[in-house]
Amino acid sequence: MLTICSTHFAIDRWRLARYVVWAKNFIAPPGYNPPWSECCGTGYPKDVPTWLSVWLLIVADNTLHLVCNALAIAYA
Repeated sequence: MLTICSTHFAIDRWRLARYVVWAKNFIAPPGYNPPWSECCGTGYPKDVPTWLSVWLLIVADNTLHLVCNALAIAYA
């Protein structure tokens, strides 16, 4: 329970999903990869529609929570 609570706190407090999304976008397609200064809000560049970048960030955040919870349950 402590692991689940502490990872939940860390993911939400420091908005870690933004960094995961930015790293995924930075690594995935070769070509133009915008710097962090252009993507710091949601992890996506400014040319992505706001509604889409927010929803994708929510999905990434919840995926991080589920992975942490599954690992905590599997290895507890």
